[in-house]
Amino acid sequence: EITPGDGSPIGESNILLGTESIDIGAQSITLSLEEGAPGGSTGFPSGTHYTFSHLVFFDVPTEIVGIHVTTTNLTDLGPVTFTADSVTVPVDTVKIGDIPPPAIDVGSLTIALDVAVVPEPSTGVLLAAAMLAIGCARRARGR
Repeated sequence: EITPGDGSPIGESNILLGTESIDIGAQSITLSLEEGAPGGSTGFPSGTHYTFSHLVFFDVPTEIVGIHVTTTNLTDLGPVTFTADSVTVPVDTVKIGDIPPPAIDVGSLTIALDVAVVPEPSTGVLLAAAMLAIGCARRARGR
């Protein structure tokens, strides 16, 4: 988990507000966001997004094949997009709902990731060699 002041490059960069955090789990990403400007805005300039890239799961080659996004106390979240190894979350248009004082207005979103194991290239070569051997054996038997 990344939190403000935690010693990480992001935590020490003043990007995160006091109650914000980023948690990358086994197959999920959770963002906790805090109102950073009046009207429930995050305060980020237009076009600002978080991109989580080069994601690896299970210590084996995987690819992201789908995502499911859930939110708590957030509206106006733009489309969360993904590639085989990254997820991009727009944070510029998000609105955070009001929480009665003295609480700080916060919201969160969780992105559950559907991942699939990618066969290593050597696995494909072995499979092709096995199929070729089976074909040759059948052909030789037919003679």
